[in-house]
Amino acid sequence: TGHRFVHDYLTSDLWEIPSADSHYTERLVRFQRLLSYQLRRPASSTHPMRNEFGLAPSDHVYVCAQNLGKFHPAFVQALAEVMECDPHARLVVTSSRHAWPARTLDEILRRAMGSRFDRIKILPPLSPPKYHELLQVSDVQLDPFPFSGANSTYDAFSFSLPVVTLEGNFQRSRFTSACYRAM
Repeated sequence: TGHRFVHDYLTSDLWEIPSADSHYTERLVRFQRLLSYQLRRPASSTHPMRNEFGLAPSDHVYVCAQNLGKFHPAFVQALAEVMECDPHARLVVTSSRHAWPARTLDEILRRAMGSRFDRIKILPPLSPPKYHELLQVSDVQLDPFPFSGANSTYDAFSFSLPVVTLEGNFQRSRFTSACYRAM
């Protein structure tokens, strides 16, 4: 923070790289375990179907239900490469409740994906139960970088959904990989 009244920063060795002390102005207090916890999400009792989300049984469903701020240009490029490499890929993202971010996400993905844009499903914001159903019908969750998911990672793990991540040097990009290390 660099704030003069903050002297210590609580963190986990599972999150940090060995030289992380140089990333902070505070003294790092390192724990051996993760410092967060979320209860396992209950599975839907209705057994959701892919067609409820406009998806086919044969689709390879890659979900990335993150806010617009996590769609870094390098991550969007990686999404385009996934779509290029897997002709059966369907990328599912959730939009914003507000018009400007929703339009911006659409424009960013349309520009990056080109002809592959027709295999992207942009859903409106989902209620928590509907979001959990989406996770249950997906094949994999793509963790954004350089800003990793946190709650979304726990949510995916609740439904045994694998999360593909690319960790960086800073804590903000290492939450999902820290969860894997904890496992």
